[in-house]
Amino acid sequence: MMRTLHDRMILVCAITIKVIHFRQRRLVGSAGEYALGKWRAVQILRNLGTACLIQQPKYSMFNRWIEGGLLKVLEEEGLGCIAFSPLAQGILTDRYLSGIPDDSRAAKPHGFLQREEVTREKLDKVRKLSEIAKARSQSLAQMAVAWVLRHPGMTSALIGASRVVQIEELVGALGSLHFTGSELKALEEVLSA
Repeated sequence: MMRTLHDRMILVCAITIKVIHFRQRRLVGSAGEYALGKWRAVQILRNLGTACLIQQPKYSMFNRWIEGGLLKVLEEEGLGCIAFSPLAQGILTDRYLSGIPDDSRAAKPHGFLQREEVTREKLDKVRKLSEIAKARSQSLAQMAVAWVLRHPGMTSALIGASRVVQIEELVGALGSLHFTGSELKALEEVLSA
């Protein structure tokens, strides 16, 4: 028997709650991608007595789908948001400007960043974004994290660092989280080109 989307969501939420109750917790976070579905899931969980606290969407300058409604849903529902992949798997750094390093994510045959995703078009944008970052006295990576954190409802960003030096650099993003209107306009011109 084919179930409706609503029925499937109730089933998934009920299974989630059973697992949570088994572990004696009644709090949920999620990593889904659809604003309307997420709103429905939050309502279902609330009706079943389980609080949903946080959403973990993939979000970066190159992946902005959450701006199409999810941020508004999270704000209206009082949920936090932790963005993952704010550096677009490393593309929003200087890592790929001179090609694909042998020890990089894109060089591996598996994983979330594939070689063909490191395009000339993206790298041209990365170079332009890097110039804006320099004018802000930040590295591109710092600016990319600050850009994600600019939303009032953005609780945190998962940077995916693999080395201590990356963490040390990205902490520098906290020194300049504010963007001027002209900076946001310049960024938007690059990103929408």
